[in-house]
Amino acid sequence: MTMEDDLERYFFQVFNRMMSVLNSGAMGVKISIDSDGNVKIDPIRPRKRKIYVPFEVIDAGEEYVVTLDVRNLPRRSTVLRVTPGGLYVSTPRGERFIYFEEQVNPKTVKMEERNGIVEITVKKGRGEGEKVIRFPR
Repeated sequence: MTMEDDLERYFFQVFNRMMSVLNSGAMGVKISIDSDGNVKIDPIRPRKRKIYVPFEVIDAGEEYVVTLDVRNLPRRSTVLRVTPGGLYVSTPRGERFIYFEEQVNPKTVKMEERNGIVEITVKKGRGEGEKVIRFPR
């Protein structure tokens, strides 16, 4: 194997990864190179439109209490994701992000629902990851 063969094989690998990302339905690709010289290919997807979800966020000292009105959202396909910075409400029609002023710990999420009104309680503090909430069918 010559250096030209190795280089050609490397570019074919990058090209094939890029084409598989494009074939997955992405609008485009973002190509970057990390500090080790590895090529990273990320899909560029269209942003979902912003939906209207009535909500209220109450700072209760050690925790946030978020009240959402989800009566007009498709129940089976609505997903709530609590992250350290806020709460995503995602549906096929669009999404909404509700910001918290302070970081929260997603592992401490508690949810109650009554007649389409959801109350989410999450404790403040440093947390990682996210907590996904799906509605019972």
